[in-house]
Amino acid sequence: MPPHPPDPKFHPSRSLTCPIHRLPSEVLAEIFAVCLRCFTSTFEDDLASPSFETELERVAGITLLKLSRVCSRWHTIALGTSFLWSEIRLHRVLWDVEHVRDRDTVLGLIESSLKRGGNCSLTVDIHHLGGMAPDGRVLDVLAAHSARWRNVVFLCPQSLFGRIAGLQGNLSRLHALEIRLWQSDGSALNMLESLPSLRHFSFDGPLTILSKLAVEGLLIFEYLDVSFDKVVPAMSLLPRFGSSTEFRLDLSMANFTDRDLPHVASDICGFQILVNYVFLASTCKAALGAVFSALTLPHLQTLRMLSDEYNIDRSYPLPWPHAQFLALCSRSSLDAHLRSLIMYDVHITAPELLECLAALPSLECLTISDHQPTPRGGVDEHLITDALLDALTLKPESSESPRLVPRLRDFRFQSLMRFSDTLHLALLLSRVEAVCPFQSLIMTLPGHERNLEPDVVRQLNELARQGKLVFPEPHEYS
Repeated sequence: MPPHPPDPKFHPSRSLTCPIHRLPSEVLAEIFAVCLRCFTSTFEDDLASPSFETELERVAGITLLKLSRVCSRWHTIALGTSFLWSEIRLHRVLWDVEHVRDRDTVLGLIESSLKRGGNCSLTVDIHHLGGMAPDGRVLDVLAAHSARWRNVVFLCPQSLFGRIAGLQGNLSRLHALEIRLWQSDGSALNMLESLPSLRHFSFDGPLTILSKLAVEGLLIFEYLDVSFDKVVPAMSLLPRFGSSTEFRLDLSMANFTDRDLPHVASDICGFQILVNYVFLASTCKAALGAVFSALTLPHLQTLRMLSDEYNIDRSYPLPWPHAQFLALCSRSSLDAHLRSLIMYDVHITAPELLECLAALPSLECLTISDHQPTPRGGVDEHLITDALLDALTLKPESSESPRLVPRLRDFRFQSLMRFSDTLHLALLLSRVEAVCPFQSLIMTLPGHERNLEPDVVRQLNELARQGKLVFPEPHEYS
């Protein structure tokens, strides 16, 4: 039997091309960037102890090196695309005494990465917490590329800054800077004097180091790991900042003493308190009350209160210093300009919340939460009730009921889901008539998941289709 003749349509084809090889180089580079994020281990914090081999592979860019071995085109893209080589993260394990003989290897890998990055903006992260000091040659090499620095983190003794003292005036791209110092002599850092692009500055160390900090243009200033006995000098910085800056205070209850704090006035537009570590509710409430009582903030637009422990397992919500907050409202005229009140991590009662909202007619964004006890602690508070939802529903202007927060455009809450879906829908219907689009987000607390009523879901989806209602992602904070 003669062989079947080949199909003529295959005559011109000598081989088949895999679809991925048809992609433009720019698209492949973006795919490689995703691979880099997915297959490179997370750069751990100061409590972790990764292996030397893991950190050496990070410095080498092992994921990109593996991709470069697939074919010549991938080799060119992986090693020749500068933004793929825009991060230098150096963990303290690289300086351990047992790896002293590997320091030349580490330095060579850093130099290769910097060369491949071309003129691309750099993220530099140096973690030195104990052990031997980083190889000074590494700091010299990084300093030579300081004009590329955009996001930089230094966790180190102040003595290391002697290697980069000459950077002043050569940090024109620096956008975000975090400095955590120890073994400090308190002398000012000259490099802070001329940072024209700096927008986010985080700091832990003696205040005298900041004497030359240029605050113009700063959008966020964050003072890290402040024990309560250091809160007065920390708050003394507030008058330096203008109405475009948000001030963030990371506070612990260590060395707490129940006392009045000196009064401070500031033009900041945002204020955030993050309480770290475990605390006694009574101590924390007194501390937060003392902070609120000391402040006058006539331009405040955003107040955000967070608990580090609550973010771990919803233990230790912050107690609400109600009387002191109302006094702050009156003293600072917050009724005229406070726009966002973010309190997922706060234990506030319904009567307290309603009294606060009545005092904040300009409020546009509100986040609140029910609470439930956990094995480590916590409270049982059912805040999101039918009564609260009804109070937040806008009534006709002819009604005798008060119109709470009439400008509200973003309402998010964590819930035990013990409310009427119909009343929740009525709230949203009233709000989309006043502000369009209106943003709404419900997150259920563990063990209380349930579906909304089908008819309510249908109406919510229709509002979303019409563009009247938006459901933001849970991580998108107001």
